[in-house]
Amino acid sequence: MKRVFRGALGALIATVAHAAAVGMTAVQVQAQGQPNQPTVTAFVNVNVIPMDEERVLSNYTVVVEQGRVMEMGPAGRVTVPANAQRIDGRGKYLMPGLAEMHGHTPSGPFAETVMFLYVANGVTTVRGMLGNDGQLELKRRANSGQLLGPTLYLAGPSFSGGSVTSPRHVVEKVHRQKAEGWDHLKVHPGLTVPQYDALARTASATGMRFGGHVPADVGIVHAIKMGQLTFDHLDGYLQYVGGI
Repeated sequence: MKRVFRGALGALIATVAHAAAVGMTAVQVQAQGQPNQPTVTAFVNVNVIPMDEERVLSNYTVVVEQGRVMEMGPAGRVTVPANAQRIDGRGKYLMPGLAEMHGHTPSGPFAETVMFLYVANGVTTVRGMLGNDGQLELKRRANSGQLLGPTLYLAGPSFSGGSVTSPRHVVEKVHRQKAEGWDHLKVHPGLTVPQYDALARTASATGMRFGGHVPADVGIVHAIKMGQLTFDHLDGYLQYVGGI
């Protein structure tokens, strides 16, 4: 079996009953380009949990290069490159990294600890949904391999009735967050329809995605038509169905 996995499946973790981070560290650091690390890692004789169905592929070898799975198969059928770092997976398990799709990423003195706890528990990708000071630097360090942590995709400070005052203000804030390096926009309650529409149109024009809550004045139907990507707390659906 020879396949190349991209995205979340490319960040594999090795789980050990009492030391989950041991096997994972090599893949996470290598995938993020940490200097002086091997470019190829081979997990040999490992039990693979592919997560496409309820099964375990016993005694497999998985070859990872630059953060991507390049080849996997029964141990006797996969040739391990001579320059690969070998990790003995006997008695251990390998699975795709998990993704936290609605995280409130911390900043401050405990941020590094939280980043480590994410990967120690198998979470290799986090979609942060409430930006604040310090998070862009945290993202830079985590995504470049300077900090052991998941790959971060972060929303900037939210758009709400209390954070913006006009459609023009919304447009300025979208452009500012795009320039600062945030990955997507977070919608909170309180936006008027003109403010919301300004956000949606500017987001589309600048290539930014947006999601989160559905302001009461906007409603779920209009939000869908305007291209809101996610409705993170089922906002608007119950109101639409029940007329509340």
